[in-house]
Amino acid sequence: MRRPLGINNRWHSGFARWRTALLRRDKPEHHTDVPPPPHSTPHSVAQRSRYALRLLRREWLPDVLEALTPGPRQYGELLKDVRSNGNSAQTAQNSSRRYLQESVLTRTLTKMRELDLIDKDRETDFPYHTTYRITSAGQELLDALVPLMHWAERHTPPHPTPPDDGPE
Repeated sequence: MRRPLGINNRWHSGFARWRTALLRRDKPEHHTDVPPPPHSTPHSVAQRSRYALRLLRREWLPDVLEALTPGPRQYGELLKDVRSNGNSAQTAQNSSRRYLQESVLTRTLTKMRELDLIDKDRETDFPYHTTYRITSAGQELLDALVPLMHWAERHTPPHPTPPDDGPE
């Protein structure tokens, strides 16, 4: 029996994903919610800029890049730096304070490693210290953000409100 389109179509798409995952069980799954950048299409400028904006939409990614700019940081130092930077920026805008959970930082660092924006080095001797450092790709992204930051400084209204995240 064929299912009608609409709400019941979710069942079919869920089943198709489950079946595909079952068939690919032996292959390692490398999944990120940021698709790879498009290469040569007629609308490549728009598509590539959408890719970059989706990448930067991750709430803590710019904060982590900024915290790693002076040099490699251990996890605890990185957490402390990002928390202090995020809270001081929010306090300056008289907005509600943001608080970075450890699990969110771990997830952000994992995604950034998958995107080759940072490297993770773990010492082999006890106590095992994990150090994070920015890669050349991460430094390029940070360098590309500087003109955007200057634009925002020139064009931000006195009492900024975040833009409405309507449908893309």
